[in-house]
Amino acid sequence: MSSSGDKGERELFVDGWEFMQTLGEGAYGEVKLAVHKETQECVAVKIMSVDENGEGLTHECLRKEICILRMLKDDHIVKFYGQRTCGCVHYLFLEYADGGELFDRIEPDHGMEPGMAQHFFLQLMSGVEYLHKRGVAHRDIKPENILLDGFDRLKVSDFGLSTVFRHQGKERKLCRRCGTPPYIAPEVYAGMDYHAEPADLWSCGIVLVALLAGELPWDVPSSECPEYKEWKEENYFFSPWNKISNEPLALLKKMLRHSPSKRCTVEKIRSNIWCRKTYPVLDQPSQDALTIVSPTHRPSKKIKIDSSPRYSDRTGSEATASQPVHHREGGEGVDGVVGVESFTQPSRFDELIVGTQIPCTPGASQTPFQHLTLRMTRFYTHQSSVRVWGRLQQALRKLGYEHRSSGDKVSLVVFTVDRRKQPLEFKASIYELRPDLLLIEFRRSKGDGIEFKKIFKKIKEQCLDLICKPPQIQ
Repeated sequence: MSSSGDKGERELFVDGWEFMQTLGEGAYGEVKLAVHKETQECVAVKIMSVDENGEGLTHECLRKEICILRMLKDDHIVKFYGQRTCGCVHYLFLEYADGGELFDRIEPDHGMEPGMAQHFFLQLMSGVEYLHKRGVAHRDIKPENILLDGFDRLKVSDFGLSTVFRHQGKERKLCRRCGTPPYIAPEVYAGMDYHAEPADLWSCGIVLVALLAGELPWDVPSSECPEYKEWKEENYFFSPWNKISNEPLALLKKMLRHSPSKRCTVEKIRSNIWCRKTYPVLDQPSQDALTIVSPTHRPSKKIKIDSSPRYSDRTGSEATASQPVHHREGGEGVDGVVGVESFTQPSRFDELIVGTQIPCTPGASQTPFQHLTLRMTRFYTHQSSVRVWGRLQQALRKLGYEHRSSGDKVSLVVFTVDRRKQPLEFKASIYELRPDLLLIEFRRSKGDGIEFKKIFKKIKEQCLDLICKPPQIQ
C-alpha cells in the first residue's frame, strides 16, 4: 500500500539521481529527497515554479535567494550545491539535514531540558553571527527554519525572505514587514524602518523561549496583545516565563527589550552567564541522559539532566501559531514576496527493509533498502489498514477537525485554524512496511509546528490501543 499524495513523481532529474519522498511543502513548491542510485548520497531539492504573471514567486525573488545562498559557506548554514531550470520550474540543490527540524525536538508545553536548549541556542547564535558578518538578514528565524544533522549540528535554512542589509561596509535600514508574527520584532510588526541585526536577534530570543517552555509567549509583539503588554510591564509570573529558570530568563529580558537599541548584541549574549554555563556531558547513556528521538540518532553529546522544580508544575497555555505574514508592503526594492511558507526538511531518513512500498520515483531501481523520512509525528500498528483508516476518521470527527479523504483510503488531509484564525493543515498517510506492520505518518504542510504537534498528540491518544512498538532498524 502506498500513499496517494506522492503519485506522479518526476522522472530522473539528473543522471543517476532520483526523487524519493517529499520532505516539505510550501506556498510556491516543495522539497524532495533525492538519492543517488549507486552511492546512496542524499540531497534536498527545493522545487519552485516561477509565476510569470508576478502574482507568486518571481524571477527576481528567486534570483535574490540564489545569490544569498551562494554567498554563504558556514557549518551552521545549510549548504547550497547548485541549481537547474526546466522551463518555469527551478530546482535548488541543498544539503540534506537528516536530523529534521529543530521544532521536532520541542515537546509542546514542556520544551526541552536547559542543557540541550543551550546547546542548540549557541549554535544558532554562531549561524546568525555569521549571517550578519556577511551582511545578510534572515528575517524568518523560527524552529521550523532551523535544521539538524544526525549529530545535532544546527543548520539555518530557508532564505526566501532574506536580504542584504550591509554592502561594502555601508548599512541600510530595512522596511519590509515580513516574517512570522509571533517571532518578529515589535518594530517589524509595527511597519517601522528597522535595523536588521536586533530584529533577527529578537527572533532568536523567541526561539529560545520555545526551546525552554514549549510554547510561544504571544501572538504578536504589540501592546494590543495582552501577553506582550504584561511582558512590557515586567510581569513574569505567568506562562511561559514561570517555566523558565532565572539565568536564561535574565538573558531573555535583555534580548526581548522593546527598544532595538537596548537589546543584547551577539557578543553580550555569548558572555551571558547562562551561555557560559557548562552542563555535564555523559560518556555513556543512562536513565537521566537525554532521551533521543529516534533509534538512528547520533548525538554530538549527551547532556545530564538535573532535576528542576520548574518542571513539576506544567501549567502552560496553548502555543500560538507560527504562520508567516501574507501581505506585501512597499520598500526595499530588490526584496521579494513576503510570507512564503517554509521549505524546511521536517525529516530524518532511515534504511528500512525492501518489503516497503513507499512512494518513489517511477522506474526507480530496486535496491536492498528504501529511504523513508522519520518524524516524531508518526506511529506504528499491526492492525489492518481498514481498521486504522476507520479509527483515524473517527478520531478526527470526535476532535472536530475537518478533513478530506483520498479515494484509495490511504491518506487524509486535515484542515483547521490556529489561535489567530490562520490556516493549519497537515496530512496523515498510511504506509505498509510489511504485511503485518503499518506506519501512520503525519506531515505538516501549513501552520505552526508546535500547535501541529499538539493536535497529533490528541489524535494519537485516540488511537492508543492500535499502536505497537517501533520496528528495529537493521
